[in-house]
Amino acid sequence: PFLTKQICQKLVQALQSPIPPGEEAQQIESLVQTHLIQDWQNQAANSHLETIRQAILDHEQSMELLHLYQKILRHEAVPIDANSELKTLVELGLVENLDHKTQVANRIYASVFDQTWVEQELAKDRPVIHGRFEVLKEFQKGEYLQIYTVKEQHRSKQYVIKQLTPVANDSATIEETKRLVLNQLKEFGKINSPLIADFQPYFEEQKFSIVQEYIDGHNLDEPGEIQAGQRWSESQVTRLLIDILESLVPVHEQGLAHLNLKPANLRRRQQDGKIVPIDFAFLKAITA
Repeated sequence: PFLTKQICQKLVQALQSPIPPGEEAQQIESLVQTHLIQDWQNQAANSHLETIRQAILDHEQSMELLHLYQKILRHEAVPIDANSELKTLVELGLVENLDHKTQVANRIYASVFDQTWVEQELAKDRPVIHGRFEVLKEFQKGEYLQIYTVKEQHRSKQYVIKQLTPVANDSATIEETKRLVLNQLKEFGKINSPLIADFQPYFEEQKFSIVQEYIDGHNLDEPGEIQAGQRWSESQVTRLLIDILESLVPVHEQGLAHLNLKPANLRRRQQDGKIVPIDFAFLKAITA
């Protein structure tokens, strides 16, 4: 309603004569661009748009809000009951649920808070790992193991990085930790399957990292998959179990194990719907 009022007021102020028939859409589009969107901080709707911007950036889960909003901008599937972050975006009026789909509430918001804006905000004060990978999100921060979603600087390709800190700083422990990591990666490197993401090691003086391909999709513990209280048919259960077991066959054929199998570590790949096991726990075993 606020933006509609602003458009109507600007329309009355800017137009000196009636709009020629057939040019209504073009005239209003031009008016919105020049009086609301371009240089919006100095336009009539700046206080309204600034309120939305600050509400996102000042939120305690601002990074999660930005990542979720980025998915919506990209028209990626976001379940309506996804999480509290989605509820926040809806309450701000930035997004809406329409016909069981989540989308940006209007074209003005989509133009002001576009992909470029999201990327710029995500890039601010973003830690860099190995001088190459920008941290997008921190998933786990333990004493010896940290897990991040990252992207290469100046590129959009994403990865998952697991950073392992040896349990002690003496040279013997560091060398033994490095040996164990390399041995595990060598064994997992024997797996030849499109359902197992590649691992690449990075070593620093007292910290080791495993860089792994990021699987675009969602985990089986997220909305739309396995939910508490949901009744499944026998065929649904059978299909899911077959999909999970098929993804683990290449692992078991090498005499290896996942060590941390649960819905949160089984990811349905967006491109083909296949189940991909993630977060293998061999690093946790090394720190144990």
